[in-house]
Amino acid sequence: MQKGRGHHKPEKIRKRDEQQELLERWESYEQKREILGEKRNSYSKTDPDATFMHMKDDHMRNGQLKPGYNVQFAVNSQFIVGVGVFADRTDYATLPPMLETLKKQLGFRYRQVVADSGYESLGNYRFLEQNNQEAFIKPNNYESSRTRKFKAQIGRAENMAYYAQEDARKVGYWQRSARQQSTTKTGRQGKLHDTGVRIAASVRTEQPAA
Repeated sequence: MQKGRGHHKPEKIRKRDEQQELLERWESYEQKREILGEKRNSYSKTDPDATFMHMKDDHMRNGQLKPGYNVQFAVNSQFIVGVGVFADRTDYATLPPMLETLKKQLGFRYRQVVADSGYESLGNYRFLEQNNQEAFIKPNNYESSRTRKFKAQIGRAENMAYYAQEDARKVGYWQRSARQQSTTKTGRQGKLHDTGVRIAASVRTEQPAA
């Protein structure tokens, strides 16, 4: 490769060097993508298995973003029955692999799974249902759903009565959100989201009492 300033190089050599530089960048990007995998968006250069996560604030209440791991403990009757170390920043992404690890180590699945709101996701609910496990997971909106302001919002699906036969929710004399089809999409870090298409208009289902 000819060295020196670019304007002293012949045109063909400059183009060759540019293509070589682009190739090296592309190979570097592919190598980094392979290290990241499908769910991560960061890693530490000194420890490629670690992911940058928000740590607890220091004594000056400054937010800490440092490479680390997400350590999970499974407890039964106050006894630790399993430990898992993950590179996922969120807790909900660790629940299925943690339960699979317990299944391999213990030889059985627990019939009931208790977890806090950080583990709530559509994908986790489906995973537990497919494995015949009963979920006791605190909803993310549990605290706000108990307020008077939340309960007064009649347009929210949580405040409507659900009719499985019609696959619709009703409030008072009105029927809303009649589902036409149900689909899901995978968001960041593999989290599933319900994207069912619903009818926007409201329909009166019965006459109010005189």
